[in-house]
Amino acid sequence: MAQSKRKTYTVSQMARICGVTVASVSKYVKRHSLKPIETGKNNSKYFDEAVLSEIRSYYKDKSEKQTSSDNYRPATKDDIISELRSRIDELTATNELLRHELDVKNKQIDSAIRLANQAQQLDLTTHQQTSLPEKAVKSTVEEPNEKKKSFWSFLKG
Repeated sequence: MAQSKRKTYTVSQMARICGVTVASVSKYVKRHSLKPIETGKNNSKYFDEAVLSEIRSYYKDKSEKQTSSDNYRPATKDDIISELRSRIDELTATNELLRHELDVKNKQIDSAIRLANQAQQLDLTTHQQTSLPEKAVKSTVEEPNEKKKSFWSFLKG
């Protein structure tokens, strides 16, 4: 008579209490080789409070681990839009930074071209100065000798 007062549970009742599927509870019962305290009509198995509390604690721990490890919730349209807007803002900032760096590089290139042009002009100027015509050099050298000859020839003459 004491046995009839104890509460017994079927696999489907335990699944409903724990908030999981009947298949999950059935697998747990098979995996842990849990024995029913009685078998009813149509081969239905009845388990006691101890088995229910064991299954309940297993699924409670399992659900806590899942919620703590991945707080997954389906993304809404607003979440997706805000994520995309923040990504656009990041890309815009990166784009502006790259444009600024490009402007700096263009200024550096213009400055280098200017310096190269100046160096080329200077080089051309120095080459033109060293290559004076030989006639101009001889005429300036011979002119004093001609004056001397004319002076001497004047005296001799």
